[in-house]
Amino acid sequence: MNRAGAVYRLRRNISAWRQIPGALKHVSAGEAGIWGVDKSNKVFYRVGVNDSNPDGTSWKEIPGKRLKQIDSGPNGIVFGVAADPDNEIYCRTGIVSDKPFGTDWTQVDYSLLKYISCGVPGCWGVANQDTVWSIWYRSGVTRENCAGIKWSRVHGSLKQIEVGAAGDVYGISSTGQVLRRTGITNSGRTGNGWQMIQPNGSHITTGLNGQYLLVSDGQIHYSPSGGYIDELNFIFLKFRCKFTNNCVGVKHKTVDTPKILGVSMEFLECLYIVCVL
Repeated sequence: MNRAGAVYRLRRNISAWRQIPGALKHVSAGEAGIWGVDKSNKVFYRVGVNDSNPDGTSWKEIPGKRLKQIDSGPNGIVFGVAADPDNEIYCRTGIVSDKPFGTDWTQVDYSLLKYISCGVPGCWGVANQDTVWSIWYRSGVTRENCAGIKWSRVHGSLKQIEVGAAGDVYGISSTGQVLRRTGITNSGRTGNGWQMIQPNGSHITTGLNGQYLLVSDGQIHYSPSGGYIDELNFIFLKFRCKFTNNCVGVKHKTVDTPKILGVSMEFLECLYIVCVL
């Protein structure tokens, strides 16, 4: 079966989806810009994104590394998981205002992570070794020293994790439960526990205007609140696409309906998704 990833942006008033040219398997939207990787694990940066043109103008291929997952975090912070058996971790260096896509890649020690997400307090990642999922926190991450200082293991088990602009941390367990990290403070940035806030989900992202949850049947749910919250009150958000006959919505999963692979909206007020046609 021929599979091609189509990228869409949800407008700020969540009223309509807009297709962005290109084909990716993973996309990340953050203060460090819009980044993505395609099915060949090539890395791309979206050029020309600003308030007056949130769609941007083109995709710029970033050479040097092949990544299977990438995360656009706070301004100047971009991390990725390499497309190799060792799952090496890299961060992007040289990100400045006149060169927002940076200049080079720096390897970060520890190479078992499957997914990584960065926020203001630091970067969080999940690893899988011998079918056991573990959670890790990277301290000391800054634009000047994107590699940070050290890894600390965090109690719990997640298969996907996401960090927001306010330092809020959410994750998906191996059984599909949606969890929120509790007790995060300036002095205790890894928090002290996990709270179950939804019984099922497959991918979550958090940003300035709320949280978006992708569930296993392809539906997207939205919680209109930002920052720290005690409970996510998700509402169903129907995916609409008027650009091809192949994208007709995901209210009900059918053979002809696109499967959404992921959602990303960590620091921006717009949501990006990747679906498979």
